[in-house]
Amino acid sequence: MPTKLSALLAVALLFTLTGHAQGEPDSATGINTHYSRYFFAPTAFPLEKSSGYIQTHWLAAWSANYGIADRGSIGFSTTIFGQPFFLTPKFGVKMAEDWSTGGGLMLGYVDGSPLGIGYGLSTWGDEKRNLTVGLGWAFGGGEVEQSPLLSLNAMRQFAPSWTMMFESWILTQDPSDLHLLLYGVRWYRGGRNSLDLGFIIHREVVDSWNNSFSPGFPFVGWTFGF
Repeated sequence: MPTKLSALLAVALLFTLTGHAQGEPDSATGINTHYSRYFFAPTAFPLEKSSGYIQTHWLAAWSANYGIADRGSIGFSTTIFGQPFFLTPKFGVKMAEDWSTGGGLMLGYVDGSPLGIGYGLSTWGDEKRNLTVGLGWAFGGGEVEQSPLLSLNAMRQFAPSWTMMFESWILTQDPSDLHLLLYGVRWYRGGRNSLDLGFIIHREVVDSWNNSFSPGFPFVGWTFGF
């Protein structure tokens, strides 16, 4: 794992989780209505039954999820072109006061063959401040990838309408191939709307910081809860 990005990830996670969240949930701003997901990655917290959300990234990628039971939800993820298209069932169970586990699938089809990712999750903390570890196994063409994709994510509410978030993706087989870090904030706009603003950093961007600094590629997402 690249040293600079590993150190940056460690600092980001510690900073997110250190301290105490300020303020109480405010129904007028919709605070904590999107606790089941970071930028992309899910938490182990299940959606409440009969609640859901629609989410978009850059207005190009779209997804929706709906709680069909107290511990389970169903949804989809696609693009403005309708391809690829994935079903996204997920379940979550509260194991202790500050610990939840869960898992799910991203299941799609190409030429009649299934492909996607099966994953497991473990989340420590509550809806305002938490850390999630996820492992995902890709499958397709009748084969399952032996080395999982590791995801480390954290969020912390630091003001009544603001939450700080960090998300990372690491290939465990060869970390030099892919190591992404997303960092930024979630702004609760009122009602059940929220706006995600941040940057995506690849390990190559961090490696180039000796010559010039770049915060990464801008990230914009919007979520509407219902």
